[in-house]
Amino acid sequence: MKAIIISVLLSLSLAYNAGDAVNYATNWWNGFNPQYNNYDPNDCANFVSQCLKAGGQDLSGCVTDNKGCVTGVSNLQNCLVSKGWKTSSNVPPGFKAGYPVIFPGHATLAYIVNGNDVTLACHSKPHNDGKISWYGTPTYYYL
Repeated sequence: MKAIIISVLLSLSLAYNAGDAVNYATNWWNGFNPQYNNYDPNDCANFVSQCLKAGGQDLSGCVTDNKGCVTGVSNLQNCLVSKGWKTSSNVPPGFKAGYPVIFPGHATLAYIVNGNDVTLACHSKPHNDGKISWYGTPTYYYL
C-alpha cells in the first residue's frame, strides 16, 4: 500500500510543471483569459486554478465551474488536498514558484521564491508583487 501511495504522489509531482503555472500567471495576472469565466472582483481561486491547469494539474473530481476551474477558496483548498498537495504553515523545503499560497478567504500563486522570501501573484486586485505580510497567515501547498 505504501508503495502505491508513493507511486501516485510521484506521478502527481512529475505531472505538474510549476514553471508553466508561473508562465501562465505572468501572461494573465493583470488581465482575464477569455477562455475562462471572469468572477471579478473575487477571481482569486479561479485564477489560481487556471495557473494550476496550465501547469498540468488535473482538477477532475473537484468542484469546478463550466470551464473546469475551481471557484471559491475553500473549494480550492479541498481540491488541492484531494489531489495530494501537502500543507505547511511555514515555507517548506523545496517550495517553489508556481505553488499555491492560500490565506483565509484569499488564494494566490507563489510567483517568485527566494528561500523564505515569497512573492505572490493574484487576480483580485491584480498584482505580481504581493508579500505574505499583506494578507495574514498563509498556508503553503506543495508537492
